[in-house]
This record gives sequence, C-alpha cells and structure tokens, in this order.
Amino acid sequence: SLEFSDIIEVKYKLNYSYMLDYNYDVSGDVAMLTLHSNYVAESMKNMEILYEGAKNTPFYRAEEIVFNPLLNHNHRGFLYMTERTEDAVDRILITVSPKTLPADGLSKATITAQIKDLNNNPIENKRIEIYRDGEIIYTGMTNQAGEVYKLDQPIAPASRISKYEAICEGKSSTGLLNYYEPAVADRYHIVLNPSKTAIRSGQNEQTIITVSLKNENWIGLGDKSITISYKDTKGVTRSEVILTNSSGDAKIALNGINEIQGQIAVHANFDIGGETASNFIYIKVIGG
Repeated sequence: SLEFSDIIEVKYKLNYSYMLDYNYDVSGDVAMLTLHSNYVAESMKNMEILYEGAKNTPFYRAEEIVFNPLLNHNHRGFLYMTERTEDAVDRILITVSPKTLPADGLSKATITAQIKDLNNNPIENKRIEIYRDGEIIYTGMTNQAGEVYKLDQPIAPASRISKYEAICEGKSSTGLLNYYEPAVADRYHIVLNPSKTAIRSGQNEQTIITVSLKNENWIGLGDKSITISYKDTKGVTRSEVILTNSSGDAKIALNGINEIQGQIAVHANFDIGGETASNFIYIKVIGG
C-alpha cells in the first residue's frame, strides 16, 4: 500500500437536473422522473438513469435518503442517492422592526430570525425559538430562506426595554426593542463605537468602546450616568456605571486576556425617567 495519503477535492458543474416525485403513485408503487425545463431535448436521447444506494433499500424511502441529481459531460443521466445529512447552523441573526414602539400596548413589532451555514447559505426546516424577556413567544421551522417571522404585540415592561432572543441548535442572537412615552418632549440616543470589533482570546489585547449620549439634536450630554452591562465568553455577567464627559462621551475597555473564543454582548442603558435609551453591540473573541 502507499505510505502517504492525500485529499482530492472534486467539483461537479451542474448542467441539467431532475426532479423525482417518489410519491407519484403510492398505491401502485410508481415514481415519476421529471426533467427541469431548461434541458435540451436532443441531449436527452437514449439517456440512462442509474440508482445508487444501500443494498435492498427502496428508492422511495425518502425519510432515510436524499437525492442529489447530477448531469454533466461525464455523467449522462446520473442520479445519486446518499444518506441524509443535516446542515449545521453556523450563526443566527435576529431583527426587530421597528426598533422603537410607543408604550401603549397596542403597537406591534415584526421579529425576524434567520439561520445560515458556514458557507453563508440559509438553512430550511430548522426549529427556532424566539423569547421576549425570557418568555418564549414563538416556536417554528425555518422556510427556504432560512427565516421565521413573529408579529408581536408586547406590553412595555417597567424598564421600557424588551430583549428578544432567537435560539437554534445552541446558537443565539439578541435584539432590543425600546418603548417611549408619547408625552416625553426630549429624546436621547446612545451610540457605541468600539476601537476594535474583535480581540484575541488569551492575549493582553483590548478594545476601547466609546459610549456617546446624544439628545434629539444630536448634541452630546455631559455629566450623565450610563449603565454598562456585558456577558463575557465564560457566561459571567458584569455591570458598571460610567459618567459622560462634557462632550457626552464615556469609555469602557474590554480585554481578551481571560476570554475564550466566542462573543461579548455589551449593553448600554440610560434612564431618562419614564423611558430608557439603550443600545448594544457584539465584540468577537477569536483564537489567540
């Protein structure tokens, strides 16, 4: 035998494809093969279809196998069947729209969650759970775009902030919904600007997050207390209060020395009185 091993990557170019209706006539045990409409009829003459799979496995047992139809210059009519494989979820993204609602209990927000694999492809038929402030409000399977939707009509909590979280196969993503009181004349906004969006785990490397408090005219507000909370990559939650300078800015530093690979969710809140201005960002922690 050879004393070395090698890996060969093989790529197919898909020119034509089939659709196999394996339940075309269940009682008669008949399946129907349909060519997609882009085929050239002349090229299909004398075409031969081969079924490949486990020995003595009926081709119509679709719950155990999936079909990968290929046709190219090397395989004239080749239908390949493999064992079913599950697409692994690489990341999940949640979107809250709009991001602010009046605190009247009558308004609605659309919550969208999408999952993708390592190659940035959406994944269908995956179960996603959506939580609002720790309470589950939706469970469902993703569509072909890898998405689920929930039209939510929340009641504003005392904090005037709701945290939405989408979870799928251990991956999670969070989004915030802010509530406002219609009678409040002045609105405030928090802006988070990190010096780095990623730091290395186990390294003495840090990112400086500038926290800016602005009024409705986008003027910085000084001498204001902002509460910063974050959960590190080991699941430990920390909180501190920082004071803005005369320009309306304050800073917080995060260091990767005691972190592992993952992400740190940083939340900033400012209590206006009657409502809360808030914002959040994620800092990635990558391998050192």
